[in-house]
Amino acid sequence: MIENKLPKQAVNELHRKIGRNILLYQKIELVLKYFISKNNISGKVNELSSIFQKRLEINGKKTLGGLTTSFVNDFYRDDHDCDENFDDIHPSLSLNISIGSENIEETEENLKDIVSARNFIVHNLLEKFKFETAEQCGEIEAYLDIKYDKAKKFLEDLKRINNLIRESSKYILSDEYIGRIQKFSNADEISRNMASEMIQGLKRDDGWIVLSKASNILREKHPELFVDMKKYGHNSLKKVMESSDLFEFYSEETLKGGKRDLFRLK
Repeated sequence: MIENKLPKQAVNELHRKIGRNILLYQKIELVLKYFISKNNISGKVNELSSIFQKRLEINGKKTLGGLTTSFVNDFYRDDHDCDENFDDIHPSLSLNISIGSENIEETEENLKDIVSARNFIVHNLLEKFKFETAEQCGEIEAYLDIKYDKAKKFLEDLKRINNLIRESSKYILSDEYIGRIQKFSNADEISRNMASEMIQGLKRDDGWIVLSKASNILREKHPELFVDMKKYGHNSLKKVMESSDLFEFYSEETLKGGKRDLFRLK
């Protein structure tokens, strides 16, 4: 323990650096819990908030060592499968950020050193060092400074990742995008199907889809949708689609002199 014979200034400075390092490790722990809970997240739009909160609760119980392992797996190894089975009819989102690293092993070793230093300061500092002279306090301070600099660099790396997440989320979280998601959610079942990957795969090189061709495929795949058109408030497929405000339409002449309707997503 620290003796009274030590200069008060030396004792205070040592205490300050111990506390400084502990607070830094806690900051890292909190940021990791947030990042890991936010990344590789996927699900229906209206469920994302609850999914994030649940993941945050789970990660909140992990140790710093467990968090650093999850961090490497989530951000430096891009071998994750999506947790959700997405479909075309219900809007879903997925956020997965991966960071290239030429030497994952070196990254893991650096993180292990941070975890080890944190555990040592919390549990074993008094066993390793003596606090009897100013010189011994200086030795401890030097150790704390080295570990602080390494942990601070890692926290700065986390801040850069945070900027990456924020930039990636700008479009997803924009009012325009949320508005489009909401419009899709409110659309009738036929319109959502016409916006599905199955139908959108019929695009021509110019981006337009022949309405009659899409209609025939959808009627073949899901004839039940067309049993009672009155429930959509309109008596034609085009009118139903127009009411959803998901599409724009265009009429072109055929080779035989007739006309046909085309559509595409706005």
